[in-house]
Amino acid sequence: MIASALAAAYDVNLAGVTGAADLLDEQAVRWLAEFVGYPAAEGHFTSGGQTSNFTALLAAREQSLPGVREQGVAGRRGTVYCSAEAHHSVVRAVEAAGLGRRALRRIPVDARHRMRADALHRALARDRAAGHTPVAVVATAGTTLTGAVDPLAAVADVCGRQGVWLHVDGAYGVPAAATRTASHLFHGLERADSVTVDAHKWLGVQKGCSVLLLRRRGPLRAAFGHQEHYMPHEEDGGNPVERTFEYSRPLRSLRLWLTMRVHGADRIRSWIESTLAHAALLADQVRGHSSFALLHEPTLSTVCFRHVVPGMDDTHLDAHNDRLARALQADGRVYLASAVVDGRICLRTCFVNFRTTPQAVRQVLDVAEELGAALARESLAHQGAGPRTQAG
Repeated sequence: MIASALAAAYDVNLAGVTGAADLLDEQAVRWLAEFVGYPAAEGHFTSGGQTSNFTALLAAREQSLPGVREQGVAGRRGTVYCSAEAHHSVVRAVEAAGLGRRALRRIPVDARHRMRADALHRALARDRAAGHTPVAVVATAGTTLTGAVDPLAAVADVCGRQGVWLHVDGAYGVPAAATRTASHLFHGLERADSVTVDAHKWLGVQKGCSVLLLRRRGPLRAAFGHQEHYMPHEEDGGNPVERTFEYSRPLRSLRLWLTMRVHGADRIRSWIESTLAHAALLADQVRGHSSFALLHEPTLSTVCFRHVVPGMDDTHLDAHNDRLARALQADGRVYLASAVVDGRICLRTCFVNFRTTPQAVRQVLDVAEELGAALARESLAHQGAGPRTQAG
């Protein structure tokens, strides 16, 4: 909060060479890259995962379709690949990049909701044979729906063999790469060409504070560099705006810089570990409760589960869980949202707040059971009444 106030008070505009602010920006990028184990050559702060993913896709587009900035796509058919459960920001980025939604290939997922590398390989080969140019593969490290992490090493193998840009949308999940519990899930992250991390999710700072990291210098300048007489250029000492999609940018990095400076990497790591433990605790509770069903084994800190009612069929259970999610939100003691996993409506919780306690986690099922049982009685009573008929 102090960082936000300082940034607002000084109102630094990073669309130019600003001295100390530029150095602070660069140091925050280095710290974050080191924290998650990514060999970043450069990086920039953006307003959110949408802008970070879009920026990465524009850089990948210029690499795969050289000259597109001047000539446009010009009849060339570029394609982008992501899992069936990737975030909608990927769709928006493909549309805004002028490739068209039909250029997006949704790759099937396995039983753990991860992109299938074998299906990706076949899709790339099929498109190349049909005359398409693969622009990028977007792997997800922590899906919004279930927290699944795509098999990054296997996907990187496919991209390496095919010569395709690999972008990792880790807006939510990549900070877990810094933990002992979950670091093994992120093997291969270091091979990605670019990575998105939203500090305003699991790193606990205010919105919007996203970071785009790149493994090598050059692609951003190729995608955004220009020669305007009113701005200093790279050869004149460097100008960050030559390597970003945005012009006027506030000093977003100060929030993350100060958080890391005050608390340190070890404490932030322990906070993330605690939220992973919360997800494991809730999943254990769901497994042991006869009124709830776990819909997936938690990968990170997301847990999807369902309130079950004896005698209620799947269609009515879907409607029941949707109503229960709204009832929980209105009740206010705990906050859950509804989601659809494998075609079934369920309750979804995602732990990212370092202030959450095990006691609060244990309260989730108590409140859900209380409200769910009341809704079930009401629903079953309504079903039992059935349509009334009048004799005579």
